[in-house]
Amino acid sequence: MISDPDQLVAAFKNSGEFDKLRRELFQQAQNSDNYDAFKARLADIVKERLKSGQLDWVPPEKLPGELVQEVNRFPVVERFATETTSKTLTSDKFKDNLTSSLERILREERQKDATQQPVPPDPNSGPPPPPSS
Repeated sequence: MISDPDQLVAAFKNSGEFDKLRRELFQQAQNSDNYDAFKARLADIVKERLKSGQLDWVPPEKLPGELVQEVNRFPVVERFATETTSKTLTSDKFKDNLTSSLERILREERQKDATQQPVPPDPNSGPPPPPSS
């Protein structure tokens, strides 16, 4: 039974709706007009960091983590994400679809709980009276 927001989030993720939403947003970002500029800016940041020579001492297996930290110093990713998803996340259609998904999850959970509950005995139905002699 879902009794708190964390359980609802977990159920939302387990239902596959979260992955579906993530894929849709990612597809939207890839199709945006700003995607090529975003990728170019990321490449510039990485190239500048590599050319600086400051990463020459970093073992190869740790280099990706260092480069991610460098990219994170700039608000490039956050800005791109905001630009490409803000219209979607604030649209009435998105809100309606999210609400419908959450309500469906809650309804299914209630139905599942109801079928797992033992049926209480009917107080009017008891054992049959003993046969009269």
